[in-house]
Amino acid sequence: MAFLKDFSKTLSSVAQTTATKTKELAGTAKINLAIAAEEREINKHFTALGEWYYETNNANPDPAVAETFAAIEACYAKIEQLKATDAASSPQNAEAEPETVVEIEITCPSCGEPTTGAFCSACGKKLEDE
Repeated sequence: MAFLKDFSKTLSSVAQTTATKTKELAGTAKINLAIAAEEREINKHFTALGEWYYETNNANPDPAVAETFAAIEACYAKIEQLKATDAASSPQNAEAEPETVVEIEITCPSCGEPTTGAFCSACGKKLEDE
């Protein structure tokens, strides 16, 4: 019986250690999630600041960021070019024709009922691809 008593104490100790470590890991995960959320918020503010700076200094950029301004302008030009290409290639008022789906009706080899799917709608047997 001493063996069972020692085993029980060891098992209880392991369970307590596991519970403690799990709580620590959960706390660490919550902190990491909170840090990631704050970093996303910082990035959002930096983006807003950068957009504001670009809009207010677009006409006369500082030489230190002139290359970045030029890259942004090139991206805007590319977007306009792509929009023009898309507008030219698609008709303005044409209605899209709906796709026609053709269902082939076959007879189930198991029950003899007509069906159109991969499985027989009457008996449920999988139909072989022919």
